[in-house]
Amino acid sequence: MNKIRILAVNPGSTSIKAAVYEDDECVKTFNVPFDASKTADKADDMDFQVSFRAEAVERFLEKEGFDPASFDVTVGRGGNLHGVKTGAYEVSGYLIEHMHSLSGPWHASDFGGLIALYFAEKSGCKAYIYDAPSVDELADIARITGMKDVYRSGGGHVLNTHACALKFATEKGKDLKELNVIVAHLGGGCSFMAFKNGQMIDNAPEGAFSPERAGPIPPGRMIDVITKNNLDRRQAYALMRGNAGLKVLLGTADAIEVEKRISEGDTKAKLVYDAMIYNMAKVVGGLVAEPFEGDVDAVIITGSLAYSEYIREYLYRALHKMVKEIVFYPGQEEMNALAAGALRVYKGTEKANHYNKEIEEEYFSLS
Repeated sequence: MNKIRILAVNPGSTSIKAAVYEDDECVKTFNVPFDASKTADKADDMDFQVSFRAEAVERFLEKEGFDPASFDVTVGRGGNLHGVKTGAYEVSGYLIEHMHSLSGPWHASDFGGLIALYFAEKSGCKAYIYDAPSVDELADIARITGMKDVYRSGGGHVLNTHACALKFATEKGKDLKELNVIVAHLGGGCSFMAFKNGQMIDNAPEGAFSPERAGPIPPGRMIDVITKNNLDRRQAYALMRGNAGLKVLLGTADAIEVEKRISEGDTKAKLVYDAMIYNMAKVVGGLVAEPFEGDVDAVIITGSLAYSEYIREYLYRALHKMVKEIVFYPGQEEMNALAAGALRVYKGTEKANHYNKEIEEEYFSLS
């Protein structure tokens, strides 16, 4: 019996991760670089942006001996959708229309589904997105803020956190719906997700500062920074995400470098680094208290920072008395999660969802 060939694509800001799978085995991974400056003059042309990236992947596939039209199913990281749930969505109909309606600047993930579609059309198969970063399954109580007409929404490192939650459930021989799990993705940016009955009912996508992000800032202080520096929305966003955290506090976003400084007696580095981990632990502790009232089966720590023994030991000391188990899954499961989701849909063990205007309208009615 022929193996099912899957192409998974995960676009980044300056490169694209791509991988070819046969059934559940990864046979080749690529990190496809591209020169983003070559797309600057067509910054608002979605078709050009997608084809530029897809053609870069296509050249790598051909170079490695893979026929770009030989796939049974393709899958990409999802983008900026409204009201979607965890799982697969077919790249068709209104989803395609919605992605083309988005105006820049785009998040790199906005291109994932359309790149998958590029190769699906060549192969005569279906394309999907899986666990889009805009997944929103929040409980109603988690949406309310102290400002009128301002509501919290879901989103964050959904692909990796959901994959880690599913991995833990599988290792325990249980369905995720039977477990209460908190997953903390710790990397250049951080996301904290609470899973109950299989759904991501609460989150803190910017809950703590990190190597490159500011995390939550007191509103008055943030208003002062914006007005003092006369920042527009894009400038303020760039300041908080990419030009903050360890990068500005210590001059580097490299956790290994910071830990080296600490080992050499740098007291400032230790104070800032410990403050970052302290805030991470506070976010997890808040999720343990609500929405689970302390009944948490596991806290899962993932992302690149989960490799750090310093961070692992700190978080274990802070959290181990609060939960039944603390599990570390260093790195990311994103490519495997994309391929595994596509494989389940192809085999019929998981049903793909279809994005439509009604989903979008219902989402906006909630907010």
